[in-house]
Amino acid sequence: MLFKVGFWKCKAKVISDNTEFKYEIFNDSYLGYVKSNDSQHSVLFIDSYDMSREKLDKIIENNIRNCREIIFSPILDGYDFSNSVIYNLFESRKNIFTLENELLKRKNRLLKSFMDYAIILISSVFWLPIFLAIILKIKLEEPKGNIFFVQKRLGLNGREFKCYKFRSMLSDQSFMEKWLDEHPEERENYRVYHKYINDPRITKIGAFLRKTSLDELPQLLNVLKGEMSLVGPRPYMVGEKADIGKKSSMVLAVKPGITGLWQVSGRSDVNFSKRVKIDVWYMKNWSLWNDITILFKTINVVLKRDGAY
Repeated sequence: MLFKVGFWKCKAKVISDNTEFKYEIFNDSYLGYVKSNDSQHSVLFIDSYDMSREKLDKIIENNIRNCREIIFSPILDGYDFSNSVIYNLFESRKNIFTLENELLKRKNRLLKSFMDYAIILISSVFWLPIFLAIILKIKLEEPKGNIFFVQKRLGLNGREFKCYKFRSMLSDQSFMEKWLDEHPEERENYRVYHKYINDPRITKIGAFLRKTSLDELPQLLNVLKGEMSLVGPRPYMVGEKADIGKKSSMVLAVKPGITGLWQVSGRSDVNFSKRVKIDVWYMKNWSLWNDITILFKTINVVLKRDGAY
């Protein structure tokens, strides 16, 4: 309301080649900034990521007398500095700031584990009947098949563990090589996304389970065993460690999660390399509130059945 009537408007200028950065500054009415079409602006935003030190110093020097505020992004991108503390070293005229790894703090790890167990136990009255009904349906569709699909995945500190899912595929998959020869586009899709689009191995109940993400319900057992968390980087396959590359030490520094930031950022529509970047961002910027937000967003994504196959 104040923004509409003109009381909450401040002329600002943005120096950046990043259109998303500019959009975020000028299209959030809560910030109250409007684009200045002349030299009369009281706030200057500088995106210094690809800028030389000399250029940044010159811009600040030319504007410091006329601008009430100069706001510039640090050289480091992808980090959350909202809880950082900035210190000024008087003698050397240096500004330093803290950057903490919240998940290395023992109290935060204990708090995260407590939240996992509390949510699972409290919600068991809802998920346990569904769990048993799915077991019955799987056995009715293929009586001789296994209930669970068990696969080794990379867990905390790269240790392998048995990750549980409801079996959603046919037991006999001997036809797959011939099918892939007939559908080369599926090979390419698997190379990029590590999944097939039209997987012929999927059973009728399996298609439903995957579409609703209920095939991952048995991973609650992994959480109770202390191998996984409700929220975290997705459990990577053993053979994917080389694909993760130099970021593996960071991604594997915490327990993998049933859900995570990459699931609510596009889920299956996110390619592998971007998935790794998202998982790294989650690690760098962990907070309990982020975990709670991801859990609620996951519910919305699952209900919309967005991006799963």
